[in-house]
Order: sequence, then C-alpha cells, then structure tokens
Amino acid sequence: MQTNLAEELGYLVLRVDENKEVVRSYGDTSKYLLPKHFTINLEMLLPKKLAMVFNTLSNTVLKTNKKASLNRIKIKQADQLMMVNMMVSPMLIDRKSPKFFMVTFTEDKVIATAEHEGKDFDETGFQDEYTLNLEQELKEVKEKLNSVYEQLDASNENMQSFNEEMISANEEMQSTNEEMQSVNEELDTINSEYQLKNKELLEINDDLNNYFRSNVNGQLFINNDLLLMKFSPGTVKQINLLESDIGRPLSNITTNIKFETIIEDIKKVLRDGIVITKEIETNNGKWYQVMTMPYMRQSDQQNNGAIITFNDITELKNTQLNLDISNKML
Repeated sequence: MQTNLAEELGYLVLRVDENKEVVRSYGDTSKYLLPKHFTINLEMLLPKKLAMVFNTLSNTVLKTNKKASLNRIKIKQADQLMMVNMMVSPMLIDRKSPKFFMVTFTEDKVIATAEHEGKDFDETGFQDEYTLNLEQELKEVKEKLNSVYEQLDASNENMQSFNEEMISANEEMQSTNEEMQSVNEELDTINSEYQLKNKELLEINDDLNNYFRSNVNGQLFINNDLLLMKFSPGTVKQINLLESDIGRPLSNITTNIKFETIIEDIKKVLRDGIVITKEIETNNGKWYQVMTMPYMRQSDQQNNGAIITFNDITELKNTQLNLDISNKML
C-alpha cells in the first residue's frame, strides 16, 4: 500500500543505514536510480549529481542530526532531463539501535522555486563540498588503513615470536627425544643385564633346590626373629614340617628329637656368632649330630639368622657303644 501510494505521488522513499546501504524502498526506483546489480550502496546506485548531493546531505545529517534538502537538481535519466528534489532525514528508533536515514526523491515540475523547501542546487559549490567530503573520507580511510597496518605489524611480530617459540620448543622436544632414546638404550642394556642376572639367579636357585633334595641330612634356616624361612626335605625325619610352616616361629613346631635347648642355642649363636655342636637322640632311638651356626650375609658379613644341620650318626654311635661294652668286658 505504501509503495503504491508513493508511486502515485511520484515519490521515491528509501530507508538507508549509516553505511549508506539501502534497506527498504517505496516507489519507482527506475525513475531515479541506475539499473545496477549486486550492490545496495546508494551512492553507487545514483547518477553522479544525485550521488554527489546525497553524499553531502548525508554527511550534514550525520553531524547535525537534522534533516537537509536540496531542490532542482538537474539530471538526465533515460534520455530525459528533469529536476529532482532530494531530502535526507534522520531516523532514530532508540539510542541502542543503528542510525538510519530516510531519503526522499521527488521530481520538481514547478518553474518557481520559492514554493519548495530547501536550497536550489549549485553544482559548483557542491562539487567543492563533495571534493572536501571525499578528501575527508579518504583521510579517514587512510587512518583506518594505518591502524590496520599497525595491527598487522603487531600481529606479524607476535606470529614471528610465536614461531620462534615453536622452533625453540621443537628443538627442546628433539633434544628430549634424543635423551629419551639414550635412556631407552640404557634401559635396554639394564634390562639385558637384569635378564642375565635373573637367569643366573634361577640357575643358582635350581642348584640350591637340587642340593636340598639330594641332601639326606636335614637343614633349617632361621631368621633373627626365630622364624622358619626354609628347610631341606631331609629335615622332616626329625621335625614334623609342612610348607605352610614357613614363616612360623620355630617354638610352635613339634619335633621328634630330645633337644630342649634348641631355642637357647639359636639365640646364643645369633648373639655371639659362634658354632654350637651337640649330639642328640630322637624318640625312635636314632642319634644326630646337630650343628647350629650363624647365617652370614655376603654383602656386609653380618649375621642374618642361623642354620641348623642334622647329621645322622646312629651307626657311629652304635659302634661307639659296642666298643664301650667290649672295653668294659676286657
């Protein structure tokens, strides 16, 4: 409805933002605007004279926030000469909203100019003012460009500094990788040595286990707290032992021998570092030579428990008894 009314009255009303771009139009645009595409900038859509006038009036409205107009602008449009009146008015919706202009174009068909609001078009004066406006806009553009260039320079310096830091970080990472590679090589060497040592320990452990299995004499390994740490298979003939007894106090384990001083002997060996040898008899009539000696630690030659060895001397003991009887008879 507004568009039809504007066309009937011969008006063209444009709503233009502060960037001089057309937001809305009412009326016949072909009468005053050039048939250009891909642009909404009003200065580019207007003939040269109208563009010059609009530039001047819009700058005035921006500065004063008051409407400005100019009459009888002579232009040639579609091979026809006509006089155009232009009025630019500020449109303020609220303080937070962007600024808009209302630009009104009307054809001046009246010869007398006194009836029209505003001044008549003086091409020479407007060209000078238009030139000044263009120079001012050019100056502002240059200042903005200089500011942009300064920001770009600062950004380039920051990027250069960042690149240097990245290069330094990469060098540090490369150095760290080399160190890690060296550490990995050392770890491989240590791991190889550890595997070799582990193999040797397994072989030693196999030797000890085979020694224990082949040793008919019994052996007990006791730590400083009088706890059973290990025993040979031959020991079960004298002491009732199970694998579950490892870690238990020796005083809690029942024996088949008449050896009441075994705990006291172990304590004395641990305290004095001496070797105690005794001959004892079992409940089934067998005799054993019991040797209690300190368990020496190779690293510092310190006592780390005791070893109790049971040697079967039954046959020797019986021979001695028979000799004693023969001697008495003689």
